[in-house]
Amino acid sequence: MPKDIFALLTNRLLFRLGFGLIGVFLPIFFYQLFNSSIYAVIFIYILIYIIGVLSTPVSSKLLNVIGIKHLMRLAVLPASIAIAALYFAGDYKVLSVSVFIIAIAMYRAAYWVPYQTDLGHFLGHKKVSIHLAIYRNALQIMNAITPLVGGLLIAAFEFKSVFVFSALALFATLVPIHFIKQVYERYSWGYRETFMHLFAHKNRALVYAYAADGAQGVVTAIIWPVFIFELLNGNYASVGFITSLTTIAILLINVVVGKIIERVGRTKVLKYSTLISATGWVIKVFVDSAFQIFITDTYHRLGRAANRMSFDSSTYEQAADNGHYIDEFTTLKNMAIDIGRVVMLILVALLVYFVGNIRIVFIIAALATLMMSFLNKRISVR
Repeated sequence: MPKDIFALLTNRLLFRLGFGLIGVFLPIFFYQLFNSSIYAVIFIYILIYIIGVLSTPVSSKLLNVIGIKHLMRLAVLPASIAIAALYFAGDYKVLSVSVFIIAIAMYRAAYWVPYQTDLGHFLGHKKVSIHLAIYRNALQIMNAITPLVGGLLIAAFEFKSVFVFSALALFATLVPIHFIKQVYERYSWGYRETFMHLFAHKNRALVYAYAADGAQGVVTAIIWPVFIFELLNGNYASVGFITSLTTIAILLINVVVGKIIERVGRTKVLKYSTLISATGWVIKVFVDSAFQIFITDTYHRLGRAANRMSFDSSTYEQAADNGHYIDEFTTLKNMAIDIGRVVMLILVALLVYFVGNIRIVFIIAALATLMMSFLNKRISVR
């Protein structure tokens, strides 16, 4: 693996350590903090994603001013502050959560565009799927460890101690950023112009595809943890154990995913993995036990792993093919993902209110998966 990708990977591993210990538990934390209100959880994340849509063009414009490397550095402090603020949530609930929302939105806006732009630069065309497989497997190892450790730590010491350690791990991400080569990109659109391109007819396939990606992804990240937490009677250790066990199973399968894509071709892999991923969502509607959580989530994430590998490989090649527009491509992609998340969360709130059963959301996520894959081949920026 080239040294620039290795430095970027180390940076992501530390971020995954910091966020991974609490990641699957954060929606649960907010859920309990606001007296088991799923609406409070939805509202918090809607605010984060709306701020993300509005602020991403600003941070993208900063690529011209301070550069990619320095913008990634700038994102570290708000990430650490966001998690540290939750330490005081028990005594200052509204203030702590408000600081978290603003700080985490600042981190996301400042970090993701330069990070993904760098990754698009550093990944080689000939072995893009293999590099992505190695890259993703390393991150999956961290993903496999952190939920179990986080669940055990929260069960033993409660959230406060874990928040402190997570904030320190996030601050440590400054070290590998120092070794990342500086890449210069000129973001050529203004703030208003970015939104004009976002809603332009020619970029509609890109926006719809990534909005669908964001929509089904937010169900995995926010709704599913709360769902299994209730199903497992509020046992943090069990939530962490099942999440880690599923990730380990996917990790073993993921080892060969990159090579399969290279041999079979992304088109076929995308088609079959989409079918598995979509049906996985449907099967989750009927989950009622810990064993069923493991089986259905493993099946679903098997399709999701191959689906994302094929989708992301195509994304980075398309981004590189856009030449100068690689950062514009990334900006529109991230904004579209956040728009999809907001739309899905609003839909979730409406469905829960009118239907009274959160399981119906998994059917909507399955439809979003199909839409994302269908539009993949038509993505480009002009």
